[in-house]
Amino acid sequence: MAFGSGSSQFSSNGLQNGETIGSVTLACGGGDTTAGVAGSPYTITPGAATGGTFVAGNYTISYVPGALTVNKADQTIVFDALPARTCGDAPFDLTATAGPGLAVSYVSSDPTVASVSGSTVTILMAGLTTITASQPGDANHNAANPVPLTLTVNAASLPPYATWAADPAQGLTAGVNDGPLQDPDGDGISNLLEFTLGGKPMVSSQAILPKPALDGANRVFEYDRSVASRPPVTTQIVEYGGDLTGWTAVTIPLAGSGIVEIVPGASTDHVKVILPVSAKVFARLKVSQ
Repeated sequence: MAFGSGSSQFSSNGLQNGETIGSVTLACGGGDTTAGVAGSPYTITPGAATGGTFVAGNYTISYVPGALTVNKADQTIVFDALPARTCGDAPFDLTATAGPGLAVSYVSSDPTVASVSGSTVTILMAGLTTITASQPGDANHNAANPVPLTLTVNAASLPPYATWAADPAQGLTAGVNDGPLQDPDGDGISNLLEFTLGGKPMVSSQAILPKPALDGANRVFEYDRSVASRPPVTTQIVEYGGDLTGWTAVTIPLAGSGIVEIVPGASTDHVKVILPVSAKVFARLKVSQ
């Protein structure tokens, strides 16, 4: 609403012969840009009628004040959907908006999953929580309708060995006998080797160990490795030599190359290392993460 000289927001009566008033000056106690709810209603004072077809000198003009009532404005919170997060993700900020210049507050329905401090969310554990954005309003704005959004926090993916060790089918107990260097079944094969060679860590057996063999005119050292242990998940090195003091190391690649032949399979790969022909040769497999 505009106030001041030349305003046309008025009504008149008592004019003769169809005469008209062009405009009057309207003055508002609160001003046209600063009138707030707190001072409402504001007196609107008319004056200085002019223009149109009437002649002011022919009339005794009485000006009747009006009133301007200012009501609180409604406001709406704009809060975009929250993408799923994963345990271990860095804290992130919420960016909902509401009325002009009005701050939005947030609360988490399950602060054990994700806590909120100010507008910053910190991920704590896997699960679901509802983040609700609110704005209570102020002297000139009504409270906004709260907007609740679901935040999904997914569990972090475990590395392949940890996934294998946590599988109930292996029979290991977390923190007790599931370490990569432990040997709970006492067969001389560590858990990491059991994982690599497709063994059972709670079943004593050495059947999975690499074996020397003859392949035509070649001496070979061969074993089956689980697909889950393929490089770079583990580093597999075959060492060979003519005695037990000097070793030549061969790093086993993802695919066959040079003296290493690999036949990939659905769950296991067959690995074969061609050894030099000599009267005596020793070979061993070393696995690390």
